[in-house]
This record gives sequence, C-alpha cells and structure tokens, in this order.
Amino acid sequence: MDPINEAEAADDMAHTRGRVKALERCSYTTDPTAAADRWAGRAERFRNTALRMAFICKLLRAYPKSSPLEDPELRRSYSLTDARKELHFQHEQHVRAREQEANWRRMAEQDAEAETAGSTPGAMEQDHG
Repeated sequence: MDPINEAEAADDMAHTRGRVKALERCSYTTDPTAAADRWAGRAERFRNTALRMAFICKLLRAYPKSSPLEDPELRRSYSLTDARKELHFQHEQHVRAREQEANWRRMAEQDAEAETAGSTPGAMEQDHG
C-alpha cells in the first residue's frame, strides 16, 4: 500500500473512531439510570483508592523509616506528604462522583414520575437553556 493510501486509511479510521466515540457520548446522556450507575462505579473506585491511601498513610506514620513506601497495588511509591495529597484528591473525586450520581438519580426519578403522569416532559426532555 502506498503512503498516500495508508494516510487516507488512517484518516478514515480516525474519523470512524471519532464518530463512534461521539455516538457513545450521545447515548450516555439518554438514559439517566445508566449514567447514575456509571458515576456510582467511579465513586466506588475513588473510594477504594482513598481507603488504600489511608492505609498507606497509617503505615507511613507508624513506620516513618520505610518512606517512601512502594505500593504494588497502585504501582507507585509514596512519601507521607504524597500519600496525604493523593488521599485528599481521591476523597474529593469520590465526593464529586457521588454528587454527579445524585444528580443523575434525581433526573431518573423525574423521568419516572413524568412517565407515570404522562403529561409533562422528563428531566432529559426539558429545555435547560
């Protein structure tokens, strides 16, 4: 295959992949329950990482000579300062993910209420602009 055809094929592939990703993003917001479930999964991952960081902080406080501590699960080494920063970051991300989950659950409830009432548009059909 000549270089021009290869470049065109790569460009076509990039556009196709871009369109697929755009369609996936569009479909994400059509189902508030699925979006809430995705945010719940993210929040759980952030929570688990925060718990792991809290454990690392405890270890580093108890055994300061072991600093920096190599964590095989997270594949990184942490000093006490780094571990505290990461713990704070993971906690903040967990809180934000739970807030997003709550927002999507609220929209899902509004949509469910609208479906039972049958007259007013749901949260996803409303004009928010």
